[in-house]
Amino acid sequence: MTTNIKFFWNGIKVNGSKSLIKVFYSLDNNKDHAPSVSISSQGYGDQLPGDLFTVYNDTDYYTDYFDTDRATLTPEHPLYKYARAAAEKAEIRSLTRSIEQLAQNIATRPAFYCRDDFYKNELQAKREKLAELQTHKDPGQPTAADLAAVEAMNTAAETARIAAEKEAEQQRREKVLNEQNEGRRYIGETAARYPLQDGAPAVTISWSEHPAFYSFHDGIRLSVAAAEIVLKHYDVEIRAAGEGCYKTDFKVEYTSADGEPSTYEGYYNLGSNDGGLIAHIRDFGRNYQERGHFGNGQPTEEDKQEGAEIVALADLLERYTAAGRIVSVTLAPWVTETLEARKKAEQQEFHDMLEAVEMLTDEQLEAAVLQVPRDDPDAQDVARFFLQKLAQRDKGKALEALRKWKRGA
Repeated sequence: MTTNIKFFWNGIKVNGSKSLIKVFYSLDNNKDHAPSVSISSQGYGDQLPGDLFTVYNDTDYYTDYFDTDRATLTPEHPLYKYARAAAEKAEIRSLTRSIEQLAQNIATRPAFYCRDDFYKNELQAKREKLAELQTHKDPGQPTAADLAAVEAMNTAAETARIAAEKEAEQQRREKVLNEQNEGRRYIGETAARYPLQDGAPAVTISWSEHPAFYSFHDGIRLSVAAAEIVLKHYDVEIRAAGEGCYKTDFKVEYTSADGEPSTYEGYYNLGSNDGGLIAHIRDFGRNYQERGHFGNGQPTEEDKQEGAEIVALADLLERYTAAGRIVSVTLAPWVTETLEARKKAEQQEFHDMLEAVEMLTDEQLEAAVLQVPRDDPDAQDVARFFLQKLAQRDKGKALEALRKWKRGA
């Protein structure tokens, strides 16, 4: 505990010690330049009194990064006036040396230092600043009453901090309880609206970090439609709130293509914007197919097969959602033929146009460019096309045509 402190222009002494904790002072060194005094110890082993100041130190022994103690005092701090007086004394010494050096330089090297009176003006400003600082009254050193005021300030701050923590904890508890009650209602209503049918796949959610599932201590067994709606609902809601992610496990029980009872288990991170249970399963299967078991982009045949089975499961589950999804579209033969014919006709038309352009002379290309309106953004690509064709033949002519077009010739 600090029972005594004294401020000097180059450091501080605590508890009557003869040893000086050397520090650097900085005045009003903040974004808005509001009144403040920053104190930084010069040595890595020198510690500022943490019971008097809010001390910061970013030393990280793990990365071998070493920092020095630093603190900032504002006018509300009982020791602010003493720290500011010491900082101003340090600045007076610095200004005095700077003024002497600058005056000497001006006197001995006038050709450089007297240009445009820049340095003379700087010298005058420093002298005015020094004179202003020298008028400030020295408050002396802190008294026992000042230290008692610091202790009272710290006690009040700690009391406020504890009260704020209790308030935050109470709000957190109320939020969790509200989310639990709302989850019980929403999940229950969704399960009732989309009940599990005999023989249909079932989704069991046995555990989740999100409070919405806290009421279901033994887990909840849902239809695919209900599980899809519930998981997507909380995924979107949590994402929008920016609350991070909540790990949620699930197990799908279904009948495989060969008629065997099968299960698929996984974790859904609510808030990760996966798009729902089925999209989550499908993306996982595709990732398996493309990147493999180790995620190195070198899937084995076994990985591809397993990924394909997972994607097939997602397609199967899609049939049991509240509203189906179009997985693929097969066009009628006559539609395909019509589209192909139209595509070939457009390609031939473009080819014929290119051949026609190739037959134009340089003068005709230039004339085509000049006919394009300069104030029509949609037509500028046409001018650019003719200029490119002309540039392939003669860059000089193309440049001259561009200049004429910009002048409106």
